[in-house]
Amino acid sequence: LPVICHRPGLVLGHSSLGRMHEADFLSRFIRACATLGCGPSSQTRLWSACVDQVADGIARTVAAGLHTGTFHWVHPEAPTVEQLLASIARGER
Repeated sequence: LPVICHRPGLVLGHSSLGRMHEADFLSRFIRACATLGCGPSSQTRLWSACVDQVADGIARTVAAGLHTGTFHWVHPEAPTVEQLLASIARGER
C-alpha cells in the first residue's frame, strides 16, 4: 500500500502576510507574553513553517507524482522561543 506522510511542525501564518488563526496555540502564547510583558527565556526550538510554504511543499509532492515517503515541513533554522519573542518585540515578521 503506497503511503505518503506529511509532517508539518507548528504551522504559522502566511510568510508575506503574517496572518495567523487567533485561536492557535502560538497566537495565544504570543498574546499572553505581550499582555504580561514577559516571556520564557527558552532555548527550545520552535520547529515550524509558514502555512503557504507547507501547502506549496505538499502540492509539489503531489505534482511530482510521489506515492511514498515522509516529508517534514519545518524551517531548517528554527528560531528559539526567546528569538521569536525578541523579533516580535522589535516589530519584525
